[in-house]
Amino acid sequence: MKKISLYKLFLIICTSIVYSSCKDGLFNPGAVVTREIQLSSIIFSVEVNTMLEITLVQDTINKALVTCSENLQSDIDIFVKDNILYLNNSIKYSWSRNYEKVKLELHLIKIPRLDIWKPSYITSRDTIKTHEFFLVDWGKFTELDVTLDVDNCAIDVSVEGFGHYTVKGKSTTATFYCKGSAFFYAEGLQVQNCTVFQNSIGDTYVNVLNKLTVTIQNSGKVYYYGNPSSIILNNNFSNDKLIHLPNN
Repeated sequence: MKKISLYKLFLIICTSIVYSSCKDGLFNPGAVVTREIQLSSIIFSVEVNTMLEITLVQDTINKALVTCSENLQSDIDIFVKDNILYLNNSIKYSWSRNYEKVKLELHLIKIPRLDIWKPSYITSRDTIKTHEFFLVDWGKFTELDVTLDVDNCAIDVSVEGFGHYTVKGKSTTATFYCKGSAFFYAEGLQVQNCTVFQNSIGDTYVNVLNKLTVTIQNSGKVYYYGNPSSIILNNNFSNDKLIHLPNN
């Protein structure tokens, strides 16, 4: 009987510990707070390795403002190593915690290359004025909505991707690598010279003033606004996939 009692006591203690941990992990994320992280002045690229809502802000300093539940702040790991900014997290029990998505306001002197590995929502507070905007989506879904004033815009996505990429503003040149089932909405981006590699079942919209080069390798269509003086089309499909739309 004594052994049984000790065993029961052991079970009660273990159950209490597990319950307490689960209760804290599953049901008590805490109040929403914002934490500021100072970053190195030189950043060549950004690695997004966790699900985030990211707002890009062009600034005179590099810093990150992380907004999420206070009990999750320690799980958000943001650091610079070898001039690469890493955005990571180690949040547990995320499947059952009732909390708002982690929001990141990323203040940067220059907008470096963005490498996206996890589903993310990326937007810009104001117009981003820089030499180049370059985003590579290695994952399956990213929702992008940015306004640019750049010399060059380049977006490349995974063959498994099904994200939506909205770009507005103006750019001297633009290159879009459309793959998987991604949709590109760049009709709000006024481009002088644009190159589209269409290998998606989703459609692509562009606005071109001077030269448009299109290679079509999948069923997705390419719609274009503007009246470019030069159009080069490489179409691997028998039917017409390049469609001109009148300006409103």
